[in-house]
Amino acid sequence: MRLSVTALVFLICALTSACNISLEREPTPPPPTQFTPPTSTPVDIATPTTAPVNTPTSIPPTTIVIPPTSCVPRTDLPTYTVALGDTLANIARRANTTTSVLTGINCLANPNVISVGQVLRVPTVILPPTNTPTNIQVVGAVAVSPVLRVEGDINVLVPDGVVTLTWNVPGLTNVPASTSRMQFYVTPSGTGTTPVLIGTDANLTDGGAITWRVPNSALGWLSAEIVSIDYSVQARTATSTRIAVEWQTPVPAPTIVSFTASSASINAGGSITLNWEVRDATGVSIRVINPDGNEAARFDHQALKSTLNYTVPLTVSGTLTFRLVPESTSSNIPTQQITVTVVLPPSEFDDPVDHDNTD
Repeated sequence: MRLSVTALVFLICALTSACNISLEREPTPPPPTQFTPPTSTPVDIATPTTAPVNTPTSIPPTTIVIPPTSCVPRTDLPTYTVALGDTLANIARRANTTTSVLTGINCLANPNVISVGQVLRVPTVILPPTNTPTNIQVVGAVAVSPVLRVEGDINVLVPDGVVTLTWNVPGLTNVPASTSRMQFYVTPSGTGTTPVLIGTDANLTDGGAITWRVPNSALGWLSAEIVSIDYSVQARTATSTRIAVEWQTPVPAPTIVSFTASSASINAGGSITLNWEVRDATGVSIRVINPDGNEAARFDHQALKSTLNYTVPLTVSGTLTFRLVPESTSSNIPTQQITVTVVLPPSEFDDPVDHDNTD
């Protein structure tokens, strides 16, 4: 019986140990979140399957880069060869289009520059003007001013300087209400007979002239023509003016240090003394202008610092002007003038004494 009790106790203990062992080997499972893969894992796995399809619709239009292309002139349109007197505006007018259209279809860099013989594409077939008169005036030549010097028939100009080009045609310039225009051309040396339009004077009522900035490499010939409102040529220069440029150190402008007169008023027949001093010039010119505006006397090649005595004629009365002009090759020459009042001397009959009073 003792053995049975002992065995029973041993059995109970064994069962109790087994229960404890079972409880220790089977702990409560952790929450499912502890076994969730890292967050980076689904991203790496999902990226290939969720990436957007690389189609044109998925890229914004602004991100599409189209390589730039240069302007290509139209070759499917009729051609027109530029004639003397043509401008892009009158070509466009005759072709029933605009200058901007012609500029675009011909890829012109500068619509204001076209040359004789140049082939243009136009929307419709046009012909050069056929109403050019047979009695075209051929007269004179273009005058250039100022020039640095003249060597033979070459007018040497200062590069990048501004000159005035003039051309006078009797009967066509200085004509009231004129509707013609004067066009000036330069034919660069080495280009044969291809003139380039450099300026237009659309108002010939006051003469024909333009201002032109001389290119640094100008070398060639100047010419001009007058064209009527219907594009017919009325006159051409008889000869071309040859030009060239020369680099040089700019000549400093003269400086008038002083210019004075001995008196501001003088009697006719009296003498007045002028004093002056000028710098940066080769000489001085003194010009005497009468009250009527005409030049009465001129004293050229005077010293830069000197004195001049001038006797006023007895017949002069009013305001006499003395003008000082430095002599220089500079393109900027100052002038200065002095005005002197001249009065006629009193005559014997102006004596306040009563000549009729007798003793």
